[in-house]
Amino acid sequence: MSSSYKFVGLSPLDRAYRIIKKKNLEALLITSRENTRYLSGFTGSDSTLLVTPDKNGLHLFCDSRYTEQAKDESPEWRVIEYKQVVDAVAKSISDLKLMKIGFESRHISYNLYHRYIEALDKPVLVPLDRIIDSIRVSRRNRKYRR
Repeated sequence: MSSSYKFVGLSPLDRAYRIIKKKNLEALLITSRENTRYLSGFTGSDSTLLVTPDKNGLHLFCDSRYTEQAKDESPEWRVIEYKQVVDAVAKSISDLKLMKIGFESRHISYNLYHRYIEALDKPVLVPLDRIIDSIRVSRRNRKYRR
């Protein structure tokens, strides 16, 4: 991880906001189970997060099996129930007029990446390799050093 990231003492979301700013992004698309749990506290097995630095910029997408659980576990997040995750995320990105979104390149398949590209039309997806993973692991390691 680049030494330009200074994460000591920051909350998980503050760390995500710092990545958005440093990478000149408008949002982060988080798809891995470990990282959705790390950022939102949601423990269900199927979810996607869209994080923007705006006041109401925390979006948690899940299917109907997890809607109530997501609302209970992540009350500060806007829970969006979907039938098809790509369509729901693309609609939110369009509604928010986001154009540059970082995504977890190690956690999205080639097929899913192309489904997002087709659904999004103009927005640019910027691959981020292990950035959220790295801050999650660095925080865990810091806890162990205490």
